[in-house]
Amino acid sequence: MKLSVKWLAGLAVVVLSVVAYVGLSSETHVSAQADGNVYVTNSKSLLTTEASPPAATDRKYSAKVYSTYAATATRNIEDEYDWMIVTVVDTDL
Repeated sequence: MKLSVKWLAGLAVVVLSVVAYVGLSSETHVSAQADGNVYVTNSKSLLTTEASPPAATDRKYSAKVYSTYAATATRNIEDEYDWMIVTVVDTDL
């Protein structure tokens, strides 16, 4: 039995098509959902991006929280205004 290059190429296309079809038809659907949040709090002003901060803290909600860095010695910036607290809340825990 003599096999030609055209016949082998055609057979390869058919086999690859069947493998691709089987692979796509038995696809498992994986979904991910956000199960955590990240909040930022300025250490000095206690402004936080957390919509409802815990009652035991003095933190206050702010849509945006900024950090100030002194660029020159002429600015009167209090200590720790450049410190940020990052809080990660995982709803699974």
